[in-house]
Amino acid sequence: MRRLHISVAAAACALLALAACVSTPAPRQTIAVVGVPEPAKLSVLVENHPDAGASQTRGLFFAAAMQTLERELADSLKPRAFAPGAALSEALAESLRRPDRAVVRVANPQQEREDFLKDYPAPETNTATIFVDVIPRAVGYWAEAPMGSWHPWVVVAYRVYDSRAGKVVASGQISMGPPPPGEASIALAADRRFHSRPSKR
Repeated sequence: MRRLHISVAAAACALLALAACVSTPAPRQTIAVVGVPEPAKLSVLVENHPDAGASQTRGLFFAAAMQTLERELADSLKPRAFAPGAALSEALAESLRRPDRAVVRVANPQQEREDFLKDYPAPETNTATIFVDVIPRAVGYWAEAPMGSWHPWVVVAYRVYDSRAGKVVASGQISMGPPPPGEASIALAADRRFHSRPSKR
């Protein structure tokens, strides 16, 4: 799986769907997009592989093989300086921008945070009244066993917070590709315009 790349278009497509899920603010309101953190690692998923639920020994070998694929993916992207969090932030801000709606960016306070912010600025200290907070749950590639074509895998959790009302007004998870096992998600069709077959060693 050498030279495997993640398409920024896949990430943008997932976040365009997120924009449609966000509660529509009143005209002339300002939306704040919180900087999306970088995922702790790039992920690889092979669905329905028999070794995943097999004996302990086979399961360990399968887990080790997935870790190797994840390392190869990360190594192949290093020369490209690809930052999924930054790409997601930019796509989200662009998808939410409207002629009668301002969009501002709020710096991410922690580069690799794995949860939503605990506090958002109060209305009197910030022009924005709606905050959109996104956490990447998985960014990488997935395939279905027996392994054939690989497709971009993007799973993001989102929260929309209304600072005037002081409450969360929308939350959920969106996935392009399979959601993480046991988790509910708004499913997007797999982006089959961008795919790659793993190369043989």
